[in-house]
Amino acid sequence: MSCARNLLRLAAALVALALAPAGGRAQSPRTLFVLLDAVPFSIVEELTDPEGGDGALFPGFKPPVPLISTFPSSTSVAAVGILEPFGMRHSPGYEARFFDRSQRRVRGGGAISYFRIDFPWREFFDWSRKGVARSAFAALWPVRASISRLDEAVERFFRSDAREFFVYIETTDTAAHLQSPASLVRVFRALDLALREARRRHPEVDYRVVLFSDHGIAGGVPLENTFRPAQEALEAAGFSLSRRVESPRDVALTPFGLVSSFEAYTEREAAPRVAEALAGVEGVDLCVHRDRGGWVIESRRGRAIVRSLEGLWSYDAETGDPLAYEPVVERLAARAGGTRAFPDDWWLDATGTHHYPDALFRVARAFEIVENPASVLCSLEPGFMYGLVTTSLGARLANGPLRWTHGALFREASWGFLMSDDPDWRAKSPLRFSRALAPFVTAADVTGDPRR
Repeated sequence: MSCARNLLRLAAALVALALAPAGGRAQSPRTLFVLLDAVPFSIVEELTDPEGGDGALFPGFKPPVPLISTFPSSTSVAAVGILEPFGMRHSPGYEARFFDRSQRRVRGGGAISYFRIDFPWREFFDWSRKGVARSAFAALWPVRASISRLDEAVERFFRSDAREFFVYIETTDTAAHLQSPASLVRVFRALDLALREARRRHPEVDYRVVLFSDHGIAGGVPLENTFRPAQEALEAAGFSLSRRVESPRDVALTPFGLVSSFEAYTEREAAPRVAEALAGVEGVDLCVHRDRGGWVIESRRGRAIVRSLEGLWSYDAETGDPLAYEPVVERLAARAGGTRAFPDDWWLDATGTHHYPDALFRVARAFEIVENPASVLCSLEPGFMYGLVTTSLGARLANGPLRWTHGALFREASWGFLMSDDPDWRAKSPLRFSRALAPFVTAADVTGDPRR
């Protein structure tokens, strides 16, 4: 698959070269890509608002646009989805602890396994965190760490000769989780200053900057943990909780971080009953599993079936309307002359700003974008989280009750951002994760760099 993708990119590059004016074409500028983890669109929109006058940040940039993340809206999935145009390989699971289908058991989640189990996105970047000591410092002072790392990353870009230089700042995620999204204002003011100073100091370098985040973050109130209620609901439904799946009664859960989504693994025939049991848990918004030639969305508000056939997507609410998409379906049906299956772009245009943005595509991709897809994926309601009780207690002791997290399907957790100072960049808002960086892919991206 990746070979075919690279061949397509190479063909596109050759066509572009053939169509270039006689006498050659100027080399494309270098590109500095900066991924800032867990930065919501709302923060960047406010900081760059031109009505802020001289106080508006990034005056040389086009206005930011929302970037719709993957589902789950978490980094090990979203980084893969966003970086797919550069040949990014899939992660083994949705988080560092995951269920390995070939071994039929839960793996990962420890300090040793972190370095032994390959998550390709972690090694993709030209500059990112390195070393345990620096990570410990970042957990204590994430805003200071983010500013320091950004300054160092920008300098590394100018010391390198890479045409595309990728930076990953994970400490913004720590700041947003433990403090609040508002704490990121200091980070963006420092980044704005660093980029202005870089332009002044390096006028001879032709480059463009692309800033983006992998997902948003939601909260504001102490979050309730759904881990134990989920366990209890499965046991009440007759299932056995296990790290291995050896019969239809076995269900494996893989709690790791404190996020607003989670996955369950079981035998295929048991998935509908697992989804129904979990969807009834307080704080669980909806659960999804593959069935009936599509994807079944189960919630206390009802059940719906999502299908995709020959480029057309449909949403059929069997009972209730779990995504509140029926008004969208009625509008699109009137446009299509009565049919209830519509082109992908129609759905994106109609639901990109919805409470569940671009949900059909994201739900479907959720079962394709990791090597070990879940049997059932669940999204939580605002005000809830999921994770080990010990992790939750540790966060409470260190910084008080957790108030902010991500992972869910709804908009605040899902909307990241993208902005650039490339004068030729034009973006349709909001952007789907798989298309966000496509305008910045060049012929240089098919050079065969083994890292990518």
